Amino acid sequence: VARLLQPRADGDPVERARRFLGVAADLHMRALREPLPVLEKTCEDLHETGNVEDDDFGRDLNEDASRFVWGDFTVDDLLAVPLRTDDEMPAVVDAARRGLASGLPGRGGRAVAFADHVWGAYEAFVDETDGAES
Repeated sequence: VARLLQPRADGDPVERARRFLGVAADLHMRALREPLPVLEKTCEDLHETGNVEDDDFGRDLNEDASRFVWGDFTVDDLLAVPLRTDDEMPAVVDAARRGLASGLPGRGGRAVAFADHVWGAYEAFVDETDGAES
């Protein structure tokens, strides 16, 4: 079943689009300077459930660029990458710090912060519905 993606109809669409594009630009600029703990399925899993399936992490590492940067990492290693003092995602960093205070493994790291940064902006802007089978 295909997924139909469209801008959400509620709230201020211009502000949500601005946020979504701002996150995309932020990721692009950061990725030009440093490796980011943002792997496709791993990032989505972290945002949705707070956990990462080993199989999903393995599939993400099938991509050459991800394997080059993160290939020597385990899921636990990725989750242990700490927030940096120059991470400028205020609401997300605050949430990650609260997660760190919770004592749950990986909840205060960069991977979780970036997952929430990316997918929070996506969910605020995009409405996903089941489309017709393709």
